[in-house]
This record gives sequence, structure tokens and C-alpha cells, in this order.
Amino acid sequence: MKNAVLIIIASFFIGIINSQNKITFQVDLTDEASVKDVGIRGGLNPLSWDKNAVMHDKDNNGIYTLTVEFPDSLTGQILEYKFLKDDIWERQDANNRKIELTGKAQTLPLSQWKIHSDDYLFNKMSRSYFGKFVFIFHSAKKQGKTPKETVLEMIEYYDWSPWPSKLSDMLGIVKYGQEGHKEGYFEILEDKPNTIKFVMGRYWREWFNLYGAGFGMDDNGIIQGVSKDDLETYYRTWIDHFCNYNNWTYNIEDQSEYRWVVTVSVAE
Repeated sequence: MKNAVLIIIASFFIGIINSQNKITFQVDLTDEASVKDVGIRGGLNPLSWDKNAVMHDKDNNGIYTLTVEFPDSLTGQILEYKFLKDDIWERQDANNRKIELTGKAQTLPLSQWKIHSDDYLFNKMSRSYFGKFVFIFHSAKKQGKTPKETVLEMIEYYDWSPWPSKLSDMLGIVKYGQEGHKEGYFEILEDKPNTIKFVMGRYWREWFNLYGAGFGMDDNGIIQGVSKDDLETYYRTWIDHFCNYNNWTYNIEDQSEYRWVVTVSVAE
């Protein structure tokens, strides 16, 4: 009888020990081009809404984890929490994540880190010319497509033919495009029958500075995994396709971070 009582008592204390509210959080940041610090904040001690509990990528695979032990007195309560990357909150248009403390150890399913939901991004970006391009490249990257592949698909889809066949037509198209966009710039340096040379604004790079914060741009100038160079590929590919179609040669030089000097010649 004594042994039975001891077993019951021992089982009781073992149950208390095993009832610790240990929660293992894990978040996937493999789609993020830039990651410096990852943390979690929440509404139950020892988490707080004011300070990060730092998460770590132990395997260097883009998956950040952290195990937090909550007091047994909190068993049955609902923990609300969110992840942060480089001091940027996730799910800015969505409610906090929630989990019930059950008194037992839990390893939560892998969470996907996003600043905004896809629906929010689409609705917000679809109202902006710049936002549409960011969203297109963001979505294509998630499918494993390169920026150039994305642009070629756009050219094929929209079927912008017939392509102008004169150098003067190209000057007109570039001028129209630059004048139609904020921070655009256009200047003709040379206009001959067989050669044109002009300066065009790389306004899409300036748009990152002007509008990037509203789309969640990080400290490295990346918006939802899309960089200035990704959007620049659109214009380089467009010029390349335009010139190849007409058997023209071309050269693009950087006049500055925000302007190109483009020379196009009729092949002899």
C-alpha cells in the first residue's frame, strides 16, 4: 500500500514537472533578402510588447526559433504575439497570433513572416503604378522566376506590337514615358538618322525613396523581396527587346544613380 501511495505521489510531482508551459516558436524568413535581427513580442510574461525576445537561426537555413517557458499559473490563458524583423512588425493589417497555454510543452507549426497579407498587398499596391510593379515582381519571385523572365512574360502577355521601326519613334516613346511619371527626366544628346543618344531618368529608383516606407521597405532598400535592380531589369529588358526586334545596337551607361545615357544605332 505504501508503495502504491509513493507511486501516486511521484506521478503527481512528475506531472507537475512535465506541465511546464514551454512554447517553441518558429518562423520562416527564407524569402527575405535581408535579415539582421528577428524577435518575438507578446502579452504574457516573460514576453512583452515593449522588448524583443531574440530568435536565432541555429541551422543557418532561414528558420528562426525560440523556446519560451511561461509560469504554470498562466495555464489556460491565451497568449497573443507577433514576430518582428529588423524592428519591423509582421502582419500589420492582421490581428495578433494567438495560442492557448495548455500546461504542456508545445512546438508551434512553422509560421511565415509577412509584413502584410497578400490580400492587403494586392489591394494597396493595385492602386499605385509603382506598387503594381513591386507586386508583380514579388509574386514572380515567389514562383522562382527571375526578373528578366518576368519581363519577357509581360511583353508576350501584353503583346505591345507593332513595335516602332524608326529611331525617332523610340525617342518619342521614351520622352512620353518620362514626362508621364514623377521624377522622370528626358534629354536628347544626339538625333541623327542612324544614331540617337539621350538621357532618361531612372525614376523607379527614386520611387523607392519616395514611396518605399509605405510598402514596408527595409533598411537595405528591399520591398517584399524586390530591389531597385529588379525593377531596373524591366527597363533594360524592354530596351533590349525593342532594339533586337529592329536589329539595332545599343549601349546603356550610368550617368548617375538616377539617370541613364542610352545610345541606339542602326546596325550597318
